[in-house]
Amino acid sequence: MKRQPKPWYVVESVVSSERKARDELLRAGYEVFWPFWRKEIKHHRTKKWIMKDFPLFVRYGFVRLATPDRCSELDDIDGVNKVLRVQGFPVPVADDVIVRIRRAMDSGAFDETREHGYRLHAGDKVRIAEGQFLGLEGLVDAVKDNRKAKVLVSIFGRSVPTSVDLENLAKVA
Repeated sequence: MKRQPKPWYVVESVVSSERKARDELLRAGYEVFWPFWRKEIKHHRTKKWIMKDFPLFVRYGFVRLATPDRCSELDDIDGVNKVLRVQGFPVPVADDVIVRIRRAMDSGAFDETREHGYRLHAGDKVRIAEGQFLGLEGLVDAVKDNRKAKVLVSIFGRSVPTSVDLENLAKVA
């Protein structure tokens, strides 16, 4: 007979303390799953693209416990506000729910990232996201040294070639 895995329980963190709660739970020896999604953001000062993580469920994560009566132990952990309860009983979450969330997170389903230029090829239709030609669409004529692309932009009825950094291009479907 196959043994059922220990259930997961929903844990609420203190406001803006998701990482702290996760780290403290891990340090205390609990199995924890705290899903995050990623977003590419242009740094306001350096203008470089950076990747930032954000909690998928603001303030909520999951902890695997042998029995629901062990949930009260979590209340004493730094960064943890409480265990989610309904009518006083901790709410178990099925293992397959966690597996589906983890798969989606690992595949980047929740992420907000740019279509990177290295996927662009001659003939692709693109929109320029930065610079003097901001918002204009054009066709990639050539990709140079994996950092720049020669893009043909239509201005005043003529096709004008311009060189654009790949990070400033978005592929148009």
